[in-house]
Amino acid sequence: MSVFNLTGKGELHCKKSGSVAKVKLKISPVNGRTRLHCSPLQPNDSFSLAKLAFSHSEIALKNVYFSSAAGVLSADHLSDVYINYLTSVDEQPPQLITQLTKPPDNEHTLNLEAAYLELPRSILQVELEVKQSIEGYQLMFIGAAQSLKAFKTKIILGNQSIKIKSFGNCHPTLAGIIVAEFNSKLNGDNETALRISLELYLRQKLSFLAEIGHNKVNINLIDHSTVSYSPLNNSPQHSFQKIKNFVIKNPSYRTYFRFLVELAGNSGVIDDRLQNGFVALEALFDGNKLRKEKVSEKLKVSIGTAELIVELRNKMFHYGESIAETVQIVSREKQVHTKSPLRPIIDELKDNTDLSWVLYSGFTDLMFMYFAELVGLGVGSVKRWCPVNLRDDDWYKKLKVDQ
Repeated sequence: MSVFNLTGKGELHCKKSGSVAKVKLKISPVNGRTRLHCSPLQPNDSFSLAKLAFSHSEIALKNVYFSSAAGVLSADHLSDVYINYLTSVDEQPPQLITQLTKPPDNEHTLNLEAAYLELPRSILQVELEVKQSIEGYQLMFIGAAQSLKAFKTKIILGNQSIKIKSFGNCHPTLAGIIVAEFNSKLNGDNETALRISLELYLRQKLSFLAEIGHNKVNINLIDHSTVSYSPLNNSPQHSFQKIKNFVIKNPSYRTYFRFLVELAGNSGVIDDRLQNGFVALEALFDGNKLRKEKVSEKLKVSIGTAELIVELRNKMFHYGESIAETVQIVSREKQVHTKSPLRPIIDELKDNTDLSWVLYSGFTDLMFMYFAELVGLGVGSVKRWCPVNLRDDDWYKKLKVDQ
């Protein structure tokens, strides 16, 4: 996911030959990632660009400037670069289905000439020229839960006030963008605390996009953000304060925070997300072996539900199976244990076509209800994803009714 769409100009300097190629530059999304694209400033310069790309010489990108609504971005020497040059000629028309994505006056073509500049680092550092001097700092992140509405809030971090604005996920041009404003540059610990607190509320991974401060700009070309199903609740102002305070006071919970976010906002399938959740649960026990009695007490669930969680964790980790396959394994094992508190739960689950989602979403609800209690928020405010509440002793009996 990328939000940058900037055009500009620059020069490619070949260190070996001393030759210079003037190019048009564009920062834009390609296949969901931010790319720095270049093309010849003059159409007849195509050969010189291709020649540079295949020369294997060291190339520097210099005298760069981009036009943006914020002002002119410039750099005397942006970076040394490698040119990834692509060209193809194919007289066959593209497939019909690929034309579904374009308007009639902008059909796809299989004839292309493109060059992407690959940099040794993911951050572009440029100067920002504006009419008025810039006061303070601004950070921009991306990543918005599916049902997130726009919100504003203010917190105190590092002895300064930080204004936070989320544009929600429905803004026509800024969907997913979150901006933080403050007077003095945050140190590494406070910036991390800010990001973690936002991630825990949004229940997803955020990606740093850009920073502005004292007419200098850092732009990140790599996006690691993800999308979750919903934020923690509908009270961002109150909740974010509570979460931030707990994050600041409890740095030893960093592993728990990380994998709790991965449980709800990992980019993989729900089987992968659930395994991250088990790591978060283990972090609450300082890495000790999970025992059903302790899990029952911590998450406020029955012994049978706690045993299910422990069995799922052990077999998914040891056998590499999916949620559905693991339930079938446990079902076969428990056939001889007629008095096990897990037996009636497994008997109800094993033929449920939605069992993977029920167990993933139900466990996620449990972990975030515990998190809400941990930071001082009401459990009732947590947005639940599962149709049943695994804290109810008979939750598995309600599945047939809710299907």
